[in-house]
Amino acid sequence: MDIDLLKTFLEVERVRHFGRASERLYITQSAVSARIRQLEELLGVELFTRKRNDIQLTPAGRRLKQHAAAIINQWERARQETGLGEAFRDALAIGGLADLWPTALENWLVRLQQALPDIALRGEAGAGDELVHRLLNGALDIACVYDPPQVSEFTVRSLGVMELVLVATGTDLSAAEAMAENYILVDWGTAFALSHAHHFPDLPAPAVHLGQGLLARDLLLRRPGAAYLPRQWLETDPRCAGRLHVVADAPVLERSWYALWREGTARQPLLDTAIENFPTPG
Repeated sequence: MDIDLLKTFLEVERVRHFGRASERLYITQSAVSARIRQLEELLGVELFTRKRNDIQLTPAGRRLKQHAAAIINQWERARQETGLGEAFRDALAIGGLADLWPTALENWLVRLQQALPDIALRGEAGAGDELVHRLLNGALDIACVYDPPQVSEFTVRSLGVMELVLVATGTDLSAAEAMAENYILVDWGTAFALSHAHHFPDLPAPAVHLGQGLLARDLLLRRPGAAYLPRQWLETDPRCAGRLHVVADAPVLERSWYALWREGTARQPLLDTAIENFPTPG
């Protein structure tokens, strides 16, 4: 099967429009229609009901959706590993939330390069549910997230605690002053949201909500405001020096994060070695 047929199917399902799918795939709309028709002929079923401005999955289409992403991920993984050079005996794929890469995962990758010189490494960033999905499909070996799912086939290990401090572009501000105007509320996960609500029950609606701390940091470097960011970023990012200031009377909020992987696979020895080489603080 041509893997592009499944990619086209998933894109049409995502946007529910053949024209928009063609724009995202950089092909013509007629090519999108031809690929869907070819896939339907190959499977012997209709995958979409096509009405004007209303494209919906058929029952067969919904069943295919459950498998299509897994097939694509497995194919990409097989293609990458088959193409490994002679210098590598295996590959290891680690995915993490974008904010975890500058905080911890970059150092981990450097450590793994030194400890496993014959292993090809791949790092990915994504949203938590996307990372878990790719782990289930075999596209990732290890996923690093804030809120690990309660899935019996996953082994979960806490790898660190992120110390989050309230920072502001202004100096000598109280927490109330810093959060009164242009406060950015960052989504640091469920535990942070609960703690934040406990400490600031009367906080007005924030000016901005952002899904990544990296976005909040970059925004604060461009305009006045305040946000909770990892203390580590202030210490390691030279752009923050003298521009972002810790608000002294604001509570420090901690955020644990976790690595998860599928237990009991043939890749377990490699995963054990990778986890053992995670750099511990100090």
